[in-house]
Amino acid sequence: MENFTTARVQAEDLLRRYVRAEKVKNGGRSLNAESFYPVKLRAIARFLGWRMEVTDGIEGYEGAGFNVIGRVSTVADEKTIRVSSRTPSTEQNFTIAHEIAHAVLHARDSDCQYRFRNARQRLSGEKRRREAEADAFASALLMPEKAVRAKFKRLFGAEAIFHRSSRLNGFGLGRHSAGDRSLADVAKSLASHGNSDGVSLAKFFGVSPAAMAIRLMELELLY
Repeated sequence: MENFTTARVQAEDLLRRYVRAEKVKNGGRSLNAESFYPVKLRAIARFLGWRMEVTDGIEGYEGAGFNVIGRVSTVADEKTIRVSSRTPSTEQNFTIAHEIAHAVLHARDSDCQYRFRNARQRLSGEKRRREAEADAFASALLMPEKAVRAKFKRLFGAEAIFHRSSRLNGFGLGRHSAGDRSLADVAKSLASHGNSDGVSLAKFFGVSPAAMAIRLMELELLY
């Protein structure tokens, strides 16, 4: 199974280029790390020269039963990213990042790329590979490895934690002990666990608990 390392590297490189450009714009002043997240995706789209639209419906895909929630288009040199407004804000964030991925990675392959809700298993071949690659890029763009590791350590007091460790019992696990739950289940609970200000990892990075949990497992912060 591909891990799309190149896509993840390109995502973090894009973030670095954007930060450098913003620093120049701000007269050399560095961006505040705490206020930088969630990543300003619309600003990044503009930085790349793409126009953003949040719209009630997205047309143009001929595929029965596919729920289209994002589209990137270069038709007639119109560089536009469209995202459905009929999804939660965290899903919109991931969809925008996913479409930015298509803009960076795949714009030359086709004049239109789409994101579908819960439909990757119905795609095949190169389309399925591109969707997975765009998800990997989006994950790294929204949840950069260095930032996630630093925030995890600040919140949980460790660089990584075994998912059956008794030290986890107080972290949003309810009445069940960590030892009774799967890795994925514990990861989702930690993703939703807030600090004294009520800010969880998922909220800090502007993603769903499910997306945050997957990232924690990818980086082996929870193992």
